[in-house]
Amino acid sequence: MRRFVHRVSWLAAAAALALPAGVVAAAPARPPANAASAAFADADGLHVLGVQQFDDRDYNVRVLSADIGRPINVRILLPAGYAQHPHRRYPVLYLFHGTSGFASDWVKSGHAEQTTAPYPLITVMPECGFDGDGGFWFTNWVDRTTSHGPSQFESYLIDQLIPWVDHNLRTVAARRGRAVAGLSQGGYGSAEMAARHPDLFAAMASFSGAPEIDRDPDVIVGATAVIEAIAVGDDRVPPGSMFGSRATNEINWQGHDPSTLMTNLRGMGIYLWTGTGAPGPYDSTPDPAASGIEFLVYESTRHFHPHLVEAGIPSF
Repeated sequence: MRRFVHRVSWLAAAAALALPAGVVAAAPARPPANAASAAFADADGLHVLGVQQFDDRDYNVRVLSADIGRPINVRILLPAGYAQHPHRRYPVLYLFHGTSGFASDWVKSGHAEQTTAPYPLITVMPECGFDGDGGFWFTNWVDRTTSHGPSQFESYLIDQLIPWVDHNLRTVAARRGRAVAGLSQGGYGSAEMAARHPDLFAAMASFSGAPEIDRDPDVIVGATAVIEAIAVGDDRVPPGSMFGSRATNEINWQGHDPSTLMTNLRGMGIYLWTGTGAPGPYDSTPDPAASGIEFLVYESTRHFHPHLVEAGIPSF
């Protein structure tokens, strides 16, 4: 994950600074929520089970949602001086971990606290699975009866978590004040969330993500194999639990493919980074499995980008 640190720093700067002048320090239209310091309360369908504070900026909040059915963590980094500037509102970067990850990954392995420290920015890192399993794939699962419970992750993220963050923290609670980014499965999730909810995000970034899963035939084969392998091998649920069967639920796969929905990304800041699968300077020993996955996400991004160009949608 270290190789993505400078990319997160670059995106953090973009999210915090590439906003209309005055957005960060604008006076709020209503009294600011929890102006003096961070305090996390129930709201928008989320019940707060506990809060652990590590320092003035770093919090872990454990919440319960009926859409998820089990407790889940949200790691939050506040900007430096948050408590000392009670009338400031801040943009938010939603930052997703990868498959078999945890809410703490970007703090523990990605140096997120140090990387975001210079920027007037709130960083929200939700847990995107249970206890390091295969993850939710950022969708409302078709099968709500698996051992994972309801698994309505998109509803949780969009309809509950984002409003809950805006309720509890002094955010710029508008599209212009939100960016989304992620690594690997989280990179897919950032592209998917942005494409499905373009009214909520002004910028998205994918780090070794899979921004295409259902447009080009050669990508479909690899994407299906990886997603179903993770469902069975890591989540321990039947194939088709997330998006449904390719034979009977193809329209649902298409509806969660950022490439199919890419016209929704027009006017948004789009940032794409991927390796090729070849070992790099931070790879101390060969890892054939990781290289194979990196090659697959490279192929996904390699197909996605020309479609952006063809549509006249800029990306970086």
